[in-house]
Amino acid sequence: RNPDYGPYGKVIVSGYFTRDPNFAVRVTIRDDGRHKFCIKRPVGEGKPGAREEFEFKIPAFLAKLLMKLSPTKLVKTRYETDGWEIDVFKLDDFGSIPLVIAEWEEAPGKADVPDPLPFWVIGEVTDNQMFSNQELAWKYGKK
Repeated sequence: RNPDYGPYGKVIVSGYFTRDPNFAVRVTIRDDGRHKFCIKRPVGEGKPGAREEFEFKIPAFLAKLLMKLSPTKLVKTRYETDGWEIDVFKLDDFGSIPLVIAEWEEAPGKADVPDPLPFWVIGEVTDNQMFSNQELAWKYGKK
């Protein structure tokens, strides 16, 4: 069973420049006009899987130029509901079945992850590199 995504998903295209699972460098173009350049790196010892994120808003012309230069691209539709970000990927290798990944993004002032989890959450993939957007882009993305 799926959650009610709502009718207003945002299309997000991300172009990745790195394959290293510890570091990510990407450009993002969103259909709502918010374009960003992002660098992620490990936070440090004692926080496995935690990464620092440096994100910068960039003008559309620069985002489009960087996207042309990126060696791989990933397209997803993001829905937001009840504090969750739900990303839906239509990857060629999966046929007509979409890959759906839900994320509870921790932020100051935001509640902790709900306990118990919603019925539609069937597993934890945070530390599974196979489900990172970067890995999905390199494995299934468009060149």
